[in-house]
Amino acid sequence: MTVHVDVLHAELHDQDGRAMWMLETEVTRDGEPPVRLTHVLPADAMAWRAAEYGLDIDRDLDELLEVVLVEPYLDPPAPGADPFRAEQATAREHLRTRVRRARRPGRARAVRGIRGTPPESGALPGARRLLAASDTDDPLDVIRSASSTSRADVAQRRRAFLTHRASLETGPLVGPLPAPQIGASPS
Repeated sequence: MTVHVDVLHAELHDQDGRAMWMLETEVTRDGEPPVRLTHVLPADAMAWRAAEYGLDIDRDLDELLEVVLVEPYLDPPAPGADPFRAEQATAREHLRTRVRRARRPGRARAVRGIRGTPPESGALPGARRLLAASDTDDPLDVIRSASSTSRADVAQRRRAFLTHRASLETGPLVGPLPAPQIGASPS
């Protein structure tokens, strides 16, 4: 299956103390007509993927953007490549292969930002807009410029992820992954 995501507009919102991206997109799958969708995702989604797959939050930011926007359209990972069960390097290479196969032939990435007049965006209930792309901005550049997660924060998320992963081996999931204390020094 091929998938391509054009990001038409990006806004960063504060929703009850949590930073959330609201992305207006146009998604095309397997040559079907494009569908307009709004992706709402936590601003730290890329940092969590960096922690899960061992990607560098600075060097691999474009790959992380691609992962968070394309992953929902991919088939689930093979049992031996699930990041909750497989070694990190195995899971990372499997993810990269899945994303690479989803790209249209001749495209370096499955995601691109489109400059132009931002479409009307809906509102997130209880949210306050912090940042928005203008009609001259590449929405992906806006996301890149607002991404400020440090490697120490990713390392803290990695420890939380590994703790959660270990708990899956000893019993059922009791609750969500604990939120790391962003900005706190790693222990």
